[in-house]
Amino acid sequence: MSLFFSELALELDSADQELVKITLVKLSRITPPLIEDKESYYLVNRSLRDISLSTQQQFIDLAILVRDKLDGIFPLGKFSSLEKLHECLEILGSESSSTDEIYQALITLSEYSQIEDLSRYKSFLMNENPLIRCAVLEVYQYHSKLENLSDIVHMLHDSNFRVKKFATRVLNRFGQRSLINCLQKMIDSNKEEAKISAIHCMANLKTNVEIVKILEKCSLPGSDKVRSEAIRALGSHNCEETIKLLRYLQNDMSIEICELAHSALNKVEHSSISGIQIREQVSIPVQKDS
Repeated sequence: MSLFFSELALELDSADQELVKITLVKLSRITPPLIEDKESYYLVNRSLRDISLSTQQQFIDLAILVRDKLDGIFPLGKFSSLEKLHECLEILGSESSSTDEIYQALITLSEYSQIEDLSRYKSFLMNENPLIRCAVLEVYQYHSKLENLSDIVHMLHDSNFRVKKFATRVLNRFGQRSLINCLQKMIDSNKEEAKISAIHCMANLKTNVEIVKILEKCSLPGSDKVRSEAIRALGSHNCEETIKLLRYLQNDMSIEICELAHSALNKVEHSSISGIQIREQVSIPVQKDS
């Protein structure tokens, strides 16, 4: 039986929550041969995005999972005009623009076919409104390049669960290897702020040996702030190497470091293994038609 994205999008926009749930499950099982109008995927993508950003939280996780799957299979195509681009940029550049105007401008820009320079959007990643942060992550989702990864990593430490999920979507475009390489470059830089941002990111990632080794290096004598943050981050990684290191750090010359290591060790020994898993294999970034 053939399915049409145009019809599925209407179902996703329905006020009938049971129908929305059924359609999300249906979409999670879709394969290309079942779809007759593949060029209409952008309609479903918009509806899934709106569900992901809605105030109703019951379908957010499922909608994001479905988007992740379908984005790697179906092309979005081009569906924002050049006229809208200039209009949106004016809104973002105006100090008098409202939160709603900024949000809509960012969402519209995420649908534009080509954005080469993301520098003008970076400041919105720190906006106090989590929906604005999610909206600008939509722009990064479809337009970011490898060099933009360092803009995103700190957002895995965000206090808002939805922002974390949107940030994870962006990072998943590049895969675990690219992310760890980016974190290593931030750690090797001379900027303490970059080092700490990378450490906060690693605290939220799923445990692996490489992450623990990077944090171990950061916990060695050097900047007190970097050492302290690295030890706190180690408390999120329950493994044999971490426990051994934290026990060693309890004998450090610094009383503060000893206390932090002791606290982190207690956290490790009473925690289960968790953290955000970034895909090891890179998904193919969505390419829009020019």
